[in-house]
Amino acid sequence: MKSANKIVTMSIDAIVPYHRNPRRIDKAVEVVAESISRYGYQSPIVVDQKNIIIAGHTRYAALRKLGYTEVNVVVANLTAKEAKELRLADNKTAEYATWTEDLGLELRELSADMDYINIFFEDFTLGQDFLDMPKITIDDVLSEEDRLSSQGITDLVKSRDQLMIEIRCPECLEVMKVKASDLIAKIEDERISNAKSS
Repeated sequence: MKSANKIVTMSIDAIVPYHRNPRRIDKAVEVVAESISRYGYQSPIVVDQKNIIIAGHTRYAALRKLGYTEVNVVVANLTAKEAKELRLADNKTAEYATWTEDLGLELRELSADMDYINIFFEDFTLGQDFLDMPKITIDDVLSEEDRLSSQGITDLVKSRDQLMIEIRCPECLEVMKVKASDLIAKIEDERISNAKSS
């Protein structure tokens, strides 16, 4: 395991962008600059022994745009091969993370101030992406019963009053457990109501 590197302050003019940076950053520079303007400069740029950027090209460009003359950097004690590997890994690993429904909860709590954070979520709307949760159907309940039955949990499927189904509330987005019998009754009521209004 590599030892931790220290953060040092360096003139921004001493930092050299990598000539084959594997990511296009033009669209990201503006939002990163906005983030730094609002919340401060929190993450250092990582450079090699020659001050060539390993990780942080977008931060570097954003800091230049904002007029910073000195920036925090980590001078990584890596071989040239390791620096290349880290440069690719740092860019690639972010792609493995995906948003969860908890993003909707976080944004809902900020809903009064959404204008303040909209620049980071231009194509995101709470209604379309998280609040329009899929409807639970009777087939979903039966599928849950089958899943539990296949695991040998037969006592839960004897009575729908005992079977608890985990669902996410479309209003508050909190996860809750409800009785299968209650869920089926609600689905049936909605089905009858929809049939009458058609």
